[in-house]
Amino acid sequence: MIQISILIIIVAFFLLNIIVVAANDSSIAAASVSTTKTNKQKHEHKHEHDDGLNNGLLGAVLIKLNDGNSIPQIGMGVALTGSKTYNSVIYALQHVGYRLFDTASEESYNNEDQVGNAIYDYNYDINRSNNCNDDYDDPNSGDASSSSDNNSNNNNTIFVTTKLWDTDHGFYNTIKAFMISYRELNLQNIENKHQHKQFKPIDLYLMHSPYGGRILETYDAMLYIQAQQQSQGKNPLLRSIGVSNFDIRHLEVIRINNRPMPTINQIEMHPLVYKQRKELIDYCHQHQIQIQAFGS
Repeated sequence: MIQISILIIIVAFFLLNIIVVAANDSSIAAASVSTTKTNKQKHEHKHEHDDGLNNGLLGAVLIKLNDGNSIPQIGMGVALTGSKTYNSVIYALQHVGYRLFDTASEESYNNEDQVGNAIYDYNYDINRSNNCNDDYDDPNSGDASSSSDNNSNNNNTIFVTTKLWDTDHGFYNTIKAFMISYRELNLQNIENKHQHKQFKPIDLYLMHSPYGGRILETYDAMLYIQAQQQSQGKNPLLRSIGVSNFDIRHLEVIRINNRPMPTINQIEMHPLVYKQRKELIDYCHQHQIQIQAFGS
């Protein structure tokens, strides 16, 4: 019974969290999260937002990616939150301190719009509080989406990952699917009447799996999207690219064709599968690919 209870706890934790395991450290990171505030903490906060990051709960540890960008070591996946995604993200931002949110396309999670709306509303409230101006109408200026050139996430930066579904593999299909995801995550910016708008880039775009059958063509499209805005000196649509559920043979398709290696490989990773994953972990370490863990 004790073993079963431990197993349930492990699985529950990994279902609710995604964790980046530094490539130079093959141990699995974990975190204990508490949302309980002491009386002293309650008095210190002048508005409703309990920034868990500033209390040292989550997100303080950043992992450097092979393209120079950074990502919080621990984040929240929204695969199972469904219609409650908006409220879950708002709560996680205000009271837990998550700054990394992992969603996916309409064919998979179907909640990119809820994630984007929650981040927009959170930023709007924070900026109004900081500016003490009820007429303030710029919901994203000066904070909280990833606005720095190198995405060096700080405690106010919100990092968003989304994914390309298998049926959208191929060069032009990938570009089309990416733009749909970008629009879903920025619906508030597109539809609102505020004069000043700052669109949220997608911080990390993952090929959800290799099983769409066109790995190289799809990866080239992701590289193309990443390069376009940057080459024109404009704010990027996409900061970093990676893959998910890739084994060594799939990563080799990218390597032997002399493409830049992905920043991240998101895989199922927890103590129950660690030994089976060791060879893949070592390969990713060798090629400076960070392992991002999910549990199922």
